[in-house]
Formats: sequence, structure tokens, C-alpha cells
Amino acid sequence: MRSEVDILLSTYNGEKYLDELFESIIKQTYKYWNLIIRDDGSSDSTLEILKKYENKYPDRIRIIEDNKGNLGSSKSFLELIRYSHSKYIMFCDQDDIWSNKKIEVSINEIKRLEDIHNTKIPLLIATDLQIVDEDGYKVLEESFWESRKDGEIVFTDYHYFIAQSVLTGCTMMMNKASVNLILSVNSYIDYFQHDQWISIFISYYGEVSFINKQLVNYRQHRNNVIGSYRFNKSYLFRRVKHISNLFSALIKFKKRDLIEFSILKVLFYKFSYNMKKLIK
Repeated sequence: MRSEVDILLSTYNGEKYLDELFESIIKQTYKYWNLIIRDDGSSDSTLEILKKYENKYPDRIRIIEDNKGNLGSSKSFLELIRYSHSKYIMFCDQDDIWSNKKIEVSINEIKRLEDIHNTKIPLLIATDLQIVDEDGYKVLEESFWESRKDGEIVFTDYHYFIAQSVLTGCTMMMNKASVNLILSVNSYIDYFQHDQWISIFISYYGEVSFINKQLVNYRQHRNNVIGSYRFNKSYLFRRVKHISNLFSALIKFKKRDLIEFSILKVLFYKFSYNMKKLIK
């Protein structure tokens, strides 16, 4: 099927959640999408479930078999980008449930940005999400954005994106210029997750826009790679323990000379960002 949007899904032992995810994607009001999937070495029935949907929707769903084994979620998603040929891409987590207007709302916003700028500028949009329990029914937080106490100030300086993972991968949509940018930056730093890595570069070289709508039900459970953290003294103590790792990553990042940034400014934003959450 002709597609404007490639949805990229990396799976790993997700048998419990995949049916709900697929049904929420299939029910999208926007119909011009393809789903490209890479399994990252599952040992449960994930592959059988994926093949069931691939056989049912062969014109929409494609499973990548690259024999690269377990890369980890971030590198698996970055690998998937190489298989996309559509005008826009979205990321998808295996345990999410999408609002049926998620693609429609996202593509309308990114096309609005392209009208303002142009298609040659890297553009990224992200939405809010609703945090639910592991079963997907009980709402734990109406707004992930509000629970993190983020403000619009984070969009005024790309240093914020280096200091903190601001945007969640499963809420993102990028244009082709963004894809080309990310593929050109072929040196990946393990400290950063893929969504933070991507938002850093697009905020520096292009434009980032936020839609204040909850278009994903985001499960909170022990298997979340990142999850929704509650900010308290215990959380702050854990973050302080990681400061040496962050400092080392920033030095390594700066030596690559990919973007201009101030390490001191990033560390200041990191500290003030977490203190703000602790105090509120």
C-alpha cells in the first residue's frame, strides 16, 4: 500500500501486549501507513504473533530479519531507520496503546511545520502521553508531561535536550530531512537512548514542536526500559550517582565535534531540572 508514514517497532519478549498494540494501530483514522518491525532476539512467542499479523496484513506489515541478534532497544530502533523510505517515520513501543487519531494529529502538525519552514529542514513533533498500569486500564497519570513538570522553556535551548531526556520515542514523528540527518550521524553514544539522541540533533539543526495531547497509553511496569520516574529524594540520590557517567559521556560527545555545546551549561540544566522536580 502507498504509504506516507513508516511506523518502526522493535520488539523483545512482548507477547503479552502485542495484540492490543496492533489493534490500536490498525484502527487509526489515518490509513496511509506501513509498519516495519525488527525483533531483538525474543525467546517467547513474539515472533509467532508478529508473523500472524504480517500474514494478515502483508501490504502493510513487514518483519526485518537481519540476523544481528540482540542489539538493545535503542540500537534496534536506529537500525530500523535504515529500512524506512516514506516521507515520515514514527517510533512504536511494543506495550503501548495508541489513540486512534495519533497518526492523523501528528502528520497534520508536521505538515504545518513544513509549510512554515520547508521540507529540507529537520522537523520533529512529539505528543504527550497518558500513563496507565501494566494491564492498560487504570490511569496512573493523566499527563506524562505534567507529571514530569516540564515547561515550554525546554524548547528554547538545545542544551536542555542534552541534559535530560525530554521527549518520549513512542510519541515522535520525524520528516525525511530528520531521517537523513540521523543517518549521517553514524557515531552512536551508548549513554543516550535513541529518542534523546535524535531530539538533541533535531533541536540543534532543525525544529522541534510539542503537541499537548495524550495520544498514547503508556504502560508503567517493571519491564519498562525507561518508564515514568517519580521525582523524590531517592530518585535525586540515584541521579547524583550517575553524574560521573554523564560527565564522561559529555566529554566523549564533545570530542566528536558533532554539535557545539557547553558541558557546564548542560550540567547546570541537569542539576536545576532535577531540583525543580524535587521541590515541587
